[in-house]
Amino acid sequence: MTPILKSFLLGEAHGFRPRILSIFCSLFCASYLFSCTAWPGLTALAKEDSKASNSALSLAPLLLAAGEGNPGNPSGPGDPSTPTVVPCFSSASGCAVFMQAVPNGNLGGVSGADSTCQTAAIGLNAPGVATGSEYKALLMDEVVSRSLTIDWVLYPNTRYYSLNNFNLQLGVTNASAELPANYDNAPDPGLIAMYTGITILPNWAPTAGGTCTSWTTGAPNPNFAMVGVSHVAAGYIDNGGFYACNQAINIYCVQR
Repeated sequence: MTPILKSFLLGEAHGFRPRILSIFCSLFCASYLFSCTAWPGLTALAKEDSKASNSALSLAPLLLAAGEGNPGNPSGPGDPSTPTVVPCFSSASGCAVFMQAVPNGNLGGVSGADSTCQTAAIGLNAPGVATGSEYKALLMDEVVSRSLTIDWVLYPNTRYYSLNNFNLQLGVTNASAELPANYDNAPDPGLIAMYTGITILPNWAPTAGGTCTSWTTGAPNPNFAMVGVSHVAAGYIDNGGFYACNQAINIYCVQR
């Protein structure tokens, strides 16, 4: 008989056996209670965690689909904050024209002149700006980055009106997108000179030697530009003659 068993059997008289039984019962009950209470709880937590993981996985494709939208529009397709551009030729009023002062004939090329017009249009809150219209410069150049067939700024068969003269009609373009040789109303009733670089007869074309080296120089003689004058009916595009490119005059900005 082992000493432990012998001690257990003989220990009854000394109260040892009851203490052993008490410890045994305590350990058994604690183990039982843990298995009956804690284990189901842990099992439930594991199941909930599994459900949460499954739910996240099931939502992932929906979130990805919602986030994809239109690659060109981070707000997604049909975003009401994106303005709908309405071309001015489709409106009853037609397209707007205004005059913008420039320091000389160095406009940064045609693209620089366009930027000048767009910035000015935004500052004026010109017609159509709020709905996405652009404003570009009514110019031609000798490197032919702008002509009747390349990046031209006037629409055919469209009414144009002047913001500088109470929105009066300037004229209606022909099928080639050329304004009339004589305007209906002056762009401005005052004497205002305008860089254009355009000769209108027989058809609108860049003026040779008259574009301030395609709008990249503001130096005087021998650098010149063809100029229109706003108060002469037959001269608002080209009959103002040649001006030196160091002159601070104006350009026409037209709505697109």
